[in-house]
Amino acid sequence: MDNLVVIHIGKCGGSSVWRELKSKNIKHSAVHVKEAIYKPNENYVIVIRNPIKRFISAFNWRHYLVCENKRDKTRFKNEKNILNQYQNVDNLCDDLKINPYIFNGSPSSGKYIHHLKEDIDFYLKTFINKCPKKQILGVICTETLKEDMKNIFDIDVIERGKDNSKYNKIITDKSYEILKNYLKNDYTIIAQMYEYGWISDKQYTILKS
Repeated sequence: MDNLVVIHIGKCGGSSVWRELKSKNIKHSAVHVKEAIYKPNENYVIVIRNPIKRFISAFNWRHYLVCENKRDKTRFKNEKNILNQYQNVDNLCDDLKINPYIFNGSPSSGKYIHHLKEDIDFYLKTFINKCPKKQILGVICTETLKEDMKNIFDIDVIERGKDNSKYNKIITDKSYEILKNYLKNDYTIIAQMYEYGWISDKQYTILKS
């Protein structure tokens, strides 16, 4: 596959994809924690996830790395204080409805949580209207990763990446509605991907929920 670029949206299983491609010596470059820029001589695979599940996973993973494991406790200014203040996604959502700027400042602003600001819209907002379908080799969803890797690369994935099982992935109906509204741009991107034929009916059903 010539000029393959993997758009690795954070907390969507991209590390698993990278390991598998590397193990099979499939040459590629990656876009990660930065906006995807369309180039006419490149072919793309996008790694994506249901927006709310991605949000929950990102919060839990940052809480683990910053507050528990402490590997990243000083990486970003004030991130630890924000994570300790809220502890879980439900608590964060209580304030998010009132103040949507809790965590989406610049990394040096003191109002930032890594991977929460860098949502699906952050990666794809300009790319989606520039890249023709013929340059999209496929889309890999976290929820259908094994199936998608088989279909796109003929790779049988045996295991997945990081395990956040100790953290609660269930949120209240109220938090769900707050996040659905907060992440509305992500859902708009997903609807466009479906309209452009980038994702299947099965993937769209998973991603839009």
